This record gives sequence, C-alpha cells and structure tokens, in this order.
Amino acid sequence: MTVVTYRRSATQNPSWLESQEAECRTYAREHGLTITDVFTDIGRTGDGLADLLEAAQSDSVDAVIVTDLARLGTKITDHITTVQRLHGAGVEIHVAKEEERRRTRFAPYRSDARIR
Repeated sequence: MTVVTYRRSATQNPSWLESQEAECRTYAREHGLTITDVFTDIGRTGDGLADLLEAAQSDSVDAVIVTDLARLGTKITDHITTVQRLHGAGVEIHVAKEEERRRTRFAPYRSDARIR
C-alpha cells in the first residue's frame, strides 16, 4: 500500500509543518502503515495538493494521512471537491488527530451516497 501525508500551513511555519508530519508518522506507525512521500503547501492549497491529486489519479497513492480534515481545503467547496477526487481515485483518507476523528465521525465518501 502506498501511503502519503499532506500537510498545509497558512504561513511559513516550519514547526507547525513538522508537528503535522510527526502526528501523521505516529498515526502511520500505530496503524502499521509506511509513509512513502510527503506533500506540502504553504498558504492556500496549491502545488502540493495538486501533486497529491495527480498522483492519486495515476494510481500512485492508496492512502493519504492528514492531521485533520481542514488540511484538505480552505473553503468547504474546495474541501468537498478534494475528498470526492481522492475517493473517486480509490484513495483512503486517514485522520491522525484522534479528537478530530471522534468529532467528525468521518466515514469514507461513497459515490452512491446522497446528501439529504
């Protein structure tokens, strides 16, 4: 399984980026996953996310680990589009922060699910 992480910081903040990566690596280790690459954006989502989505579309990624779901987009519409594109490519999304997993109760997106 090819597992990557995606991290994003609104500003050039090396300690925040390092913290995100450390949380993702801890999650991976605890769940028997091996991270093969790290994608990064500073500011708004950009080249890092674009490269991740391109890798997903080319079947080069099986799973992505993020610290929290907010990393996947600054606007809700961007976030939803990113999640749909990842799941459409068959990529699993793992959330490293336990409190975020409990709070969102995130379930994998299904293309046949309907929003009510």
